[in-house]
Amino acid sequence: MAVADGDSVNARVRENGRWSERQDIRLLGVQAMELRSYSRAHGRWGECHAVRAAKRLEFLLQGRRVKRRRIRVAAFSASSRTAGRRGRLRRGIAFRANGRWHDAGAVLMREGHVLWDPNSKEWAWNRRYAKLAGRAARDGKRIWDTDACGSGPEPGATLRLQVNWDAEGSDGENVNGEWIRVRNVGLTSVSLDSWWVRDSALRRFSFPNGTVVPAQSSIRVHVGNGTADEDTFFWGQPDPVFENLTRGRRAIGDGAYLFDPQGDLRAWRMYPCRGRCSGPPRT
Repeated sequence: MAVADGDSVNARVRENGRWSERQDIRLLGVQAMELRSYSRAHGRWGECHAVRAAKRLEFLLQGRRVKRRRIRVAAFSASSRTAGRRGRLRRGIAFRANGRWHDAGAVLMREGHVLWDPNSKEWAWNRRYAKLAGRAARDGKRIWDTDACGSGPEPGATLRLQVNWDAEGSDGENVNGEWIRVRNVGLTSVSLDSWWVRDSALRRFSFPNGTVVPAQSSIRVHVGNGTADEDTFFWGQPDPVFENLTRGRRAIGDGAYLFDPQGDLRAWRMYPCRGRCSGPPRT
């Protein structure tokens, strides 16, 4: 078994009494920051928090061993895979330590290494992980620490995020009805040069140079296409981005996240609310 990054592994899976060839497995319910280099031999590097998440998952699943350690994988459906050409298996992963089995995704979420990434089909992990994400955000752990990556630009900025996940009418016919609003509740203007927003998946929108949020004002990013001006931007997505809210056992939701150029998460809004749903805390 090999750990690729903070949310992916490569392992052989025992099915129907036989071991498979090595397969790529994507952890359910979590989203780590992205590595740019995956090589352990030549050094991993990537976005802030990415290397630390990969190393933590590696330690959980391998301990001090390098190659052979058994893990448990689980899913509602054996055919659950990620979309696209790679088609990685989607699985929850458990490891054994101190005589007990532990959920690797839950540990990563509890310790603040990853974002919450709910799944509408493999939903058994959603509710628990949402609570753990909210608690980690409340406590400012790792990815939720707004200056973990260093003293970035606009250190005194007081920004809030709002997300409209349910467009009026049909989401598919009103893509721009989904939007993210960045509100500056401070007393001075804030430059968002090279800042970016994303959802729980890997889709992101980078603000162009010259973007400014005036004091006590806001800017808005619509998900679809359009003509931008000084306070309205367009992500350019052909389809809706944000999951519609489903309460109860399935706990389907999503999140919007604002990052500065260094990779610090500076503001967020998760739904459904399971603790610290928005941040950073008010000062």
